[in-house]
Amino acid sequence: MKKRTVYVWAIAILCFIVLMIVTPAIPQSEEYHKFADQRDFFGIPNTLNVVSNFPFLVIGLIGLILCHHGNYFKLSLQGEVWGWTCFFVGVAAVAVGSSYYHLKPNDARLVWDRLPMTVAFTSIVAIFIIERIDEQKGTTSIIPLVLAGIISILYWRFFDDLRPYALIQFVPCIAIPLMAILLPPMYTHSTYWLWAAGFYLIAKVEEAEDKLIYKWTHHIVSGHTLKHLCAAMVPVFLTLMLAKRTVEPVRQSLFETWKISWTRVKDNRSKLFFVPVWRWPGKQPLIYSRNYNLFFPVLFSLPPPSSTPLDVLCFHSCARILDPDFSCHYNLVLCLRSRGSSGRDDGLLLCYFQGIGLAVRVFDMVSY
Repeated sequence: MKKRTVYVWAIAILCFIVLMIVTPAIPQSEEYHKFADQRDFFGIPNTLNVVSNFPFLVIGLIGLILCHHGNYFKLSLQGEVWGWTCFFVGVAAVAVGSSYYHLKPNDARLVWDRLPMTVAFTSIVAIFIIERIDEQKGTTSIIPLVLAGIISILYWRFFDDLRPYALIQFVPCIAIPLMAILLPPMYTHSTYWLWAAGFYLIAKVEEAEDKLIYKWTHHIVSGHTLKHLCAAMVPVFLTLMLAKRTVEPVRQSLFETWKISWTRVKDNRSKLFFVPVWRWPGKQPLIYSRNYNLFFPVLFSLPPPSSTPLDVLCFHSCARILDPDFSCHYNLVLCLRSRGSSGRDDGLLLCYFQGIGLAVRVFDMVSY
């Protein structure tokens, strides 16, 4: 193991120890088990909170099948296969564990609700390390991370302290979106990570506002039921990502991609510059004016044509003659250059100004 890796682990362990020393224990509140919707249907206690876990089972099994049946996801690294297998096993197990808990909510059953979620969380972190940092480090971190998650559950159960579990659950919620944005991906469709993170954030808000949402919906559905459905969208988006993605030919982080896109958006906006009106440099004659020498900048004005300039302005590209009484006696021309999505110049929009006044005439877009 390289020294740098040892230092990283040492610093992480040291920070954890310091955090455990300086922060008070967080016991599990009994109020947590008192959910807003406690209705029974068809003899099933807390029916909606139980059956809303079914999507986890469906998507977990689908993910497992696609991982191993003909390698539908085209996972090329052994660490990826192990990591995604642990993730989908955890997702499918959430359906069983959470349903078991909600049939009779208490601390003893809550273990089986949180345990598979922790396996899924820690597996995702290992997958990210494989894809974004180092394949070997990510592969070797799968077992330690999953064990760390299991230990956090056991620590809470035996010492009634949620601090380690809170770290295991919430650190990935911050780290994964940041890594998805800042670190260059191995595969395409990285934005699906952000969609998954967004739905998980919504799920946590719904969980916190369980009773309020139940009241807002006139006792139709509770926040906790909606939390299950939103949380199930996380593996849905990740499964879609796995099905659609391909190897990224140019590894570039989402942040860099967004920066480039924003730069292009700014470049695609109209640009302000002055040109000699009767000739566009390097192009065919565009517009003729008998007052060609009045336009700014004079430095870039080309010599007038040998023939007598036209008395009226016209569009060279479409030979459109303007009104004869519209003589060019303005001293500035404002040119707005337009670029299309392909990056090629689409045309030129010319606005004439008189002194410092407002535009008095705006011509149509002209191809050149």
